[in-house]
Order: sequence, then C-alpha cells, then structure tokens
Amino acid sequence: MGASSDLTASEPHVIIQAVNCDDFDEVDTGVSGRAAQKVVRKMSDVARHKQVLCVTHLPQIAAMADIHFSVEKGERDGRTYTAVEQLDRTQRQKELARLAGGERVTEALLHSTGEMLDQAEQWKRDQN
Repeated sequence: MGASSDLTASEPHVIIQAVNCDDFDEVDTGVSGRAAQKVVRKMSDVARHKQVLCVTHLPQIAAMADIHFSVEKGERDGRTYTAVEQLDRTQRQKELARLAGGERVTEALLHSTGEMLDQAEQWKRDQN
C-alpha cells in the first residue's frame, strides 16, 4: 500500500533531514529513447553512493526508480495543494503507461510498461 498526503500552504511543512542527495529536476528535457536509458544508468551509478531524487516525465527514466511517487498539483476551495502518493508496482505500471500514452491507457501500453519495469529490475540486479 502506498502512503499518501496532501500538503497545503497553511499546513506545517515537512522537515527533511540533511542527506547526501543529488536532485535531478526535469532531467528528461530534450532526451528520449536510448539517450534516456544512458542518462538513467548514469543516475543509477550515482545512486549507489548517494540518494537521488529525480523529477521526470519519461517512462524510461521513471521505470528505474527504486521508489516511485506520483505528485499532482491541484486547487480546492481556492487553495493550491500538492498530493503525493507512493506507488506500488501495479500503480507504477499504470503511471508509466499514462506517461507513455497520455489519457488513453491500453492493454498494449500496460504490457509494454510491465516489460519496462521488468527490464529495469533485471538491469539493477545485474549491477550488484
């Protein structure tokens, strides 16, 4: 089961302890296909020694995550909020399919993103 929380500007902010972490925000800009795989494998190398936080819209990059969160911004009662949910494997597969195909998620996309997750998991096992 995934954890979920809604944060608004009026609520206390989450306190994050200092950790050795590299942040990659929108690392996928101008990158696709094989180049994305190379980028994510380099990020995986970095993750062996420090925490990596990556914001991406590319399924090839998102598939390599050890932990995957969905972050959505919205508005409710005139207030902006951010919803964060940790995804399990089934939710990850659906989210990757949505990233790859947009609003219409088909069985073919789900199958493809399942294979993408399998390949990412196998690659990470092979690196150990």
